[in-house]
Amino acid sequence: MHRRRFIALPLAVLASLAFAASVLAGGWATVTITDPPAEPTAGGTTALDLTVLQHGVTPVSWLTITVVATNAETGATVAGQATATGATGHYTVSLTFPTEGDWAISYASPDLVMEGSQELAVAAPPVAASSPAATSPVADGAMLAALLVLVVGFLGAFGLMVVHDRRKDRPALRTETSGVPPVTG
Repeated sequence: MHRRRFIALPLAVLASLAFAASVLAGGWATVTITDPPAEPTAGGTTALDLTVLQHGVTPVSWLTITVVATNAETGATVAGQATATGATGHYTVSLTFPTEGDWAISYASPDLVMEGSQELAVAAPPVAASSPAATSPVADGAMLAALLVLVVGFLGAFGLMVVHDRRKDRPALRTETSGVPPVTG
């Protein structure tokens, strides 16, 4: 009986070490952006193609990868879930950068430690050419009517204030209820 316990303890320790070694053996991967976009624009959706190599050598497509972009100046972050597409080791993610500037791209995964980061310069959105706004006669008429209602309302309120103030300044009229006119003299 003692002999079984004596053998079971070392076997349990060896099994634990073997499990830990297998977990730690494949613990990292490198990620790179393949064909970075020429001019990503703030406010627009930017697709990034990634290559993932376990130990920097073997392409893998079984990972869960989150791509995190951080604005170097403001510290703002944008994140997106990458999906495996095409050949083994190829992933794609779409990000929308809210502002222009230099963005640091990094990677996170619960499966392996991700190595690699890149900088991406995001341009300001293009300024749309403005054209004079064409208004319809109906819109112009509605605007004129609204303005007229506003002016009439303002003048009416002003008139009520003037009448109210004049009434406060007048002496109160006395009336006699006895039927005899007051003596003035």
